[in-house]
Amino acid sequence: MWNLLVNNIINITHAKSIIYSLVHEILFDLLSFHEGRFIFDSSSLLTPHFTRLAITPILGRVLKQIQDWKQLYPYIKFPEQYPVRTNTVELSSVLPPSIMKKLQHWAYGKTFL
Repeated sequence: MWNLLVNNIINITHAKSIIYSLVHEILFDLLSFHEGRFIFDSSSLLTPHFTRLAITPILGRVLKQIQDWKQLYPYIKFPEQYPVRTNTVELSSVLPPSIMKKLQHWAYGKTFL
């Protein structure tokens, strides 16, 4: 990340956005575990420092997102599932053509939710 900043490939705003997204995704995965033990080693901090994140607001959003995902269970068991069309004929008889076209674009078994 630092190398991208130094070489002006991304700016500081983009770097912060990437870091925020990574922290969000990691917290989502960690907090989704049913059990586990974690050890955080603060003696090996990364340098240089170019941002700080307030974790509490991120935790609130992540916990809400996890609760939302759990409401979809048993239909969707994990976010890495991908939709697959099974009965295109029946679906096309009940969905408008514009929705069917979008569904065919995304539900081909290769795009994660």
